[in-house]
Amino acid sequence: MAPVLHIKENMDVVGADGVHIGTVDFVENDETIVLSRLDDEEEKHHAIPLEWVERVNAQVHLDRSSDEARAEWEERD
Repeated sequence: MAPVLHIKENMDVVGADGVHIGTVDFVENDETIVLSRLDDEEEKHHAIPLEWVERVNAQVHLDRSSDEARAEWEERD
C-alpha cells in the first residue's frame, strides 16, 4: 500500500486499466480515499479503501480496473 502522505487533494485516481474514476477530495482516518463530488453526475462522494492503491506518482493508481472499483466503492451523500 502506498503511504497516505503521498496522496493529495485533487489528484486523479485511475483504475488498473488507466481509466479515470475520480479525483481525491480528502483522505479519511488514514484508511479511506474520499472522491470529489464534482466527478459524479449525482454529486455524491464515493469512498475507496487505501488498500486498493497499487502506487502513487502524479496519479493514484488502483490495483483493480475502473469498472471493478466503481462496482465496489462505497457511495456517500
